Amino acid sequence: MTISFTLDKTKVKPGETVVVNWTLRNGQAKSYPFKIEFTINGSPLRTIDLGTVYSGQTKTGSFTFIAPKTPKTYTVKAISLMEVMPYNWVDDDSYIETLTVEGVDIESALMQELKKWYKKNVTVPGVTKPYDWSFDVTDTVIESGLIKNVDKAYLYGWYEIRSYSYVGKERPPKRSARDKVSGWQSGTELALLRISTTDYDIPEEYAGWYWVTVPCKLVVVQKEAPKARIFKDVSIYPDGLGGIVYNGRVLPPGSYTVTKGSIIEYRALAENIGGSGTIWIRLLSNGKVIAQNSSSNKTVGISGKLTIDSDVTLKFEAGHGDVKDDEWGC
Repeated sequence: MTISFTLDKTKVKPGETVVVNWTLRNGQAKSYPFKIEFTINGSPLRTIDLGTVYSGQTKTGSFTFIAPKTPKTYTVKAISLMEVMPYNWVDDDSYIETLTVEGVDIESALMQELKKWYKKNVTVPGVTKPYDWSFDVTDTVIESGLIKNVDKAYLYGWYEIRSYSYVGKERPPKRSARDKVSGWQSGTELALLRISTTDYDIPEEYAGWYWVTVPCKLVVVQKEAPKARIFKDVSIYPDGLGGIVYNGRVLPPGSYTVTKGSIIEYRALAENIGGSGTIWIRLLSNGKVIAQNSSSNKTVGISGKLTIDSDVTLKFEAGHGDVKDDEWGC
């Protein structure tokens, strides 16, 4: 068996395409199934299954791969294997070429910039796993509108570059708070970093702004939402008159007959049993709001008089924002 290959170029720039042209000849006296395994610095590059190669037969082919980003010299190796028995593959021959990736180690420069600007600025509550950098991002998270009832928000992460892309010489426009927080929620911080010929030994064409993808975690401490509860114990109201009052007496929930044109009184009070914020209370007649009040104080009340001209169903409701927390039917 003889295995050999050539690279269409042995000196390339980071990310440049390399063409591999290979040749395999079965020098054995018998036919065998063959395959070729290509590696670069020991990492898998390509496996080619040739099927059965007859004695004395030669097979050729080619494929392409992308040169690594990090400039240095790499070893590209091909190993030919033949299947002497079912599922028993034996190394038969090997061949090596070297590939030199020339250029600037951009990633190392970006990592230095990342460490310069991303530091531990705050202690993130509740996080025990070690992290390299952290920020208070409360204002940004609130501005995004993606998360409600934000009390505090923290972003933390590690010195790891997952990918990067060159933007240009000019600083790009600022990203929106919504775009930033959306990325943080999926575990990605998009850092904007600049490398220059003044700080790094790089050609001018590599200098400028880069978007750098960095792993991160977002921690949000949410405020406890307000929650309204109606006082249904009429004994807490003045003279024990709460809810619906007719002729000086409280009407418990149920159906009642009153003279048309009668005047009834209503009186109800709700308290906030949740976090700080505004709560409301309202009276509905046949499902329609006829009176409402709201307050950011601990309690909020509603009272007044109604003239009854037809059959009605009366109900108090209390809540916060768009949420109904409690109701009291009378």
